[in-house]
Amino acid sequence: MSLRLRVIIGAVAGVVIIALAATVILVRYQQTVTAGQEIRNALQPADDRANAAAAQISQLDRTLQVYTSDPKPSTLSNLNTTYNKTNTELKAIEITTAPQLAQARANATTVSNNLTTWRNQVADPVIATVQIGNLARARTLMNTANSLALFSAVEKSSQQLTQDLSDQRHGAVDETDDFIQQLGVALVVAAILAILMFALSIYLVIRWFLNPLNQLRRQLRNVARRGHQNDPIIPNGPPEIAAAGSDAELMRRELVAHQDEARAATEGLAQEGPVVSDLRELLAPANQEFITPTWQIAGSSHAAEGVMGGDWWDTFTLSDGRFATVLTDVAGHGSEAAITALNSKITVSDSIKDTSNLTTIATYLAECFGDTSFEATQGDDNETRFGTGILMAFNPSTYELEWINAGHPAPIVIDANGLVAKLEPTGPIMSSLGGSWPSNTVTLRPGQSVITWSDGLSETRDNQGRFLDDEGVAAIVEQINQQRASSASKLVPRILSSIRSHAENWDHDDTTLVIAQVR
Repeated sequence: MSLRLRVIIGAVAGVVIIALAATVILVRYQQTVTAGQEIRNALQPADDRANAAAAQISQLDRTLQVYTSDPKPSTLSNLNTTYNKTNTELKAIEITTAPQLAQARANATTVSNNLTTWRNQVADPVIATVQIGNLARARTLMNTANSLALFSAVEKSSQQLTQDLSDQRHGAVDETDDFIQQLGVALVVAAILAILMFALSIYLVIRWFLNPLNQLRRQLRNVARRGHQNDPIIPNGPPEIAAAGSDAELMRRELVAHQDEARAATEGLAQEGPVVSDLRELLAPANQEFITPTWQIAGSSHAAEGVMGGDWWDTFTLSDGRFATVLTDVAGHGSEAAITALNSKITVSDSIKDTSNLTTIATYLAECFGDTSFEATQGDDNETRFGTGILMAFNPSTYELEWINAGHPAPIVIDANGLVAKLEPTGPIMSSLGGSWPSNTVTLRPGQSVITWSDGLSETRDNQGRFLDDEGVAAIVEQINQQRASSASKLVPRILSSIRSHAENWDHDDTTLVIAQVR
């Protein structure tokens, strides 16, 4: 049998085998893609909406309870907003047309009906009773057996909706995993067949091209030795082997080029490492713990990405003898936010050298965010960055604390008995839009602490998707502070550890916690 005939027979057999393997792989691949699309386009969005609705439903009863104790318009507005958002999520599930979501649509309708019944028979009467001033009656209405049963029906139907969707999504995921496993087996079989075909081809060809191939192999082995990567591969022998030699030479040149690039990248990384370390040190406070006879401050800051983030805090001594503590949270995280944060810290450090007026310092800090000279630090889209900030100045003689809150989560003042006051915002967030930042004052007493945090803590979610929020942070702080009186440096890690134990998305944003104690 001639070499040509053998090659033709082998090629035909190889084509048939490859075609069969490709058909099996294609079928499994299509099944995997279909299952994945079902999860991505139907089940996952519906599951997300159901979970969002469940999280909002859990807030409705708590918000209504708060409203019966402290009937603020903002609380009622928050209740209505949460109710509307819940209906929106349920309606989105009800109107979906995916065939596999028929049961989910029915469950969503049940939740919606139960929620409407609870609103009409419980929430609206309670709100009306609160608005005529009868808070005790409103609380009684909320805790009747019928009221509790109606809200329990809402929760149970919501749980049924989320459970059914979760089970359906997990079933689809398991089906996808099975397809992926089958696809993997098909790929392994195809690879084995390819290897066998390749080995057979080598066996059939090597007898007629042994010497040229051995010569090419020697050249390839020589190039593989350390220090010989620059030795050229010289093609020779029949056209097919010569072409392979030319391809091998091209590959060698490409590998050498990539090797040079990798070496340059490694050297560049080694050069940039100290720069990152220096930037991190510049953003860090001068002292992680600041102690005077009347004032003790400790804090901790954690970046969401890498070692640099948009949060920074530090304590400074003002020319009038007061101690100033500044915490700034630049929107976003990563290197760009870190550079903007560094600019803002430099701005504060420079302004403190010239003035002790907090409003003036805040104005300089706000101008930093709108300064076009910092345009290069604000990303490829050149959108103006913004941030929130807390500036506090403590007078060790009078125990008076002056503060400016630029759109930041309100710090709390606590003692052994619990919450004493909140340092509410005195001005807007800092951006190119400008604004004014007047200051307020409060007189502290020994034993009291001022707790300040960035929204990276209050926006953490638990395993049910619920936000911790500022009230949740404050509750954890009060609970830990009441358990055992501790110094600021000991309270910080205990509070962070407690919050982290409840958080499912700890690294979603930069987090900072600062505690200042009056001694």
